[in-house]
Amino acid sequence: MPDVLADIQFDLPSSRLREERLDEAHADMMSPCGTLILAVTIVMTLVLIFSVLLPRFDGMQTLIVIILTLGCWGFLLNSFSERLRLKEGMLEYRALFSQAHHYPLQDIRSFKLTDLGLSLNGIQYQIELQVADYSRPAVISLGACWQRKQLMRFARTVSLDLEALADIETEIN
Repeated sequence: MPDVLADIQFDLPSSRLREERLDEAHADMMSPCGTLILAVTIVMTLVLIFSVLLPRFDGMQTLIVIILTLGCWGFLLNSFSERLRLKEGMLEYRALFSQAHHYPLQDIRSFKLTDLGLSLNGIQYQIELQVADYSRPAVISLGACWQRKQLMRFARTVSLDLEALADIETEIN
């Protein structure tokens, strides 16, 4: 069942100004799910090595094992390379095999971080951004290799930046 971790609107009260900032968050190999993905990848690599060395596997079985092993390594590399960053007024998401996303902070109206739990498609966390000029919320799907505390600190940093921008906009108006 999805569990909303952070639902941040830009007009939040400024009571959290003294919290520690985290301008860059990244997926971690030593997260609980990250070690599980690494273990499955190692097991698949061992099965591939044994399928090549032992004459019991035929060509089609070896081909299937090769495809599964390459898929595991691709998923592992993509999961471990995910990064969220606040830089020069932009919220940026990057991963090795995924499309990069850039959102200007002044256009973000809300930020919602949701824990989806473990799912078969590999998505554990989801960020929904309500962005000006977008008819639907922008969705960033994060894999299972994230530390929950690090994501929460990053969400608080986004909250602080959105609060600061809201304060500046109200002073100008």
